[in-house]
Amino acid sequence: MQNCSFFFNFFFNVYLFLGQRETEHERGRARERGRHRIGNRLQALSHQPRARRGARTHGPRDRDLAEVGRLTDCATQAPRKIVLVTLLFAEMRDKMRKWREENSRNSEQIVEVGEELINEYASKLGDDIWIIYEQVMIAALDYGRDDLALFCLQELRRQFPGSHRVKRLTGMRFEAMERYDDAIQLYDRILQEDPTNTAARKRKIAIRKAQGKNVEAIRELNEYLEQFVGDQEAWHELAELYINEHDYAKAAFCLEELMMTNPHNHLYCQQYAEVKYTQGGLENLELSRKYFAQALKLNNRNMRALFGLYMSASHIASNPKASAKTKKDNMKYASWAASQINRAYQFEIGSCETPSKQKKYSEKHSFICGGEQRQDRRERP
Repeated sequence: MQNCSFFFNFFFNVYLFLGQRETEHERGRARERGRHRIGNRLQALSHQPRARRGARTHGPRDRDLAEVGRLTDCATQAPRKIVLVTLLFAEMRDKMRKWREENSRNSEQIVEVGEELINEYASKLGDDIWIIYEQVMIAALDYGRDDLALFCLQELRRQFPGSHRVKRLTGMRFEAMERYDDAIQLYDRILQEDPTNTAARKRKIAIRKAQGKNVEAIRELNEYLEQFVGDQEAWHELAELYINEHDYAKAAFCLEELMMTNPHNHLYCQQYAEVKYTQGGLENLELSRKYFAQALKLNNRNMRALFGLYMSASHIASNPKASAKTKKDNMKYASWAASQINRAYQFEIGSCETPSKQKKYSEKHSFICGGEQRQDRRERP
């Protein structure tokens, strides 16, 4: 009896093994027939005449093409889609990082790219999602997308409920809604908890400026600079406020502070020269010409400084209080500046592609040449 059961199990296992091999063999033959069928259809399609462009075809050729396309795309479509999505995500993330590092104010593009990142790839961003929420919110406030700004703010509040940084973003939303009193109260509460929070103090000054209260903004900015004397942005903002109030002497003092901390910045030299030129007088004009020349030395492509050098030298040359030698020297300076301006305009005219741009630059060039000729005729004995 035991021998019978042994032989029965042995032959049953052999039967299953042979059946499995036959099944695998049949599957292989079926796959081979499928490949031959696709190859034969492709060969037949290559010998068929092409349909006329624009004609509607619904014959066997179209059905075969659709089936062949379906069979061949199944293996390639999914990996290609994954690669494209990965490249798109990496490109958008790098763009947002670049705009954030450069402090660019292209709010429309930031909103467009950032909203796509938040909606489609939030789970892939990791901890970067929070800085992107902040970046997109500020851009949305600037672009007028309060719905997107509110969504980003709510996500940040949920993650950082007691953060002063998030509270400052709330105050900025109040500013965008012109709820200035609520924003100031919020900033005051932040400063009570952290008196060294410079961002909240700057936001209060920005509110005064937005309300047109320049005198209060100047007062608060002076108080701020007494504690943070090395803040170059604050000095420059104070200079701009003094210029708006036509207090050029104090504006010049602020720009002098900036030039002391950063003497190689040609824009500070140029703006200081403009302030001195606006103040007028022979002494201020000579100082203005020197700083326009210094700005050109630091950046020889600064056309605004080149125009300033021409204008200041021309005014000194025509000033009756100037000596003969001073007039002669400044006529040379003005002539040199005019020649450099003419050369720059000639280069721009040559590089223009359209006749309208060439005409525009030609008119400006004629104006400069005419002014130079009139200056020469006026100074000629």
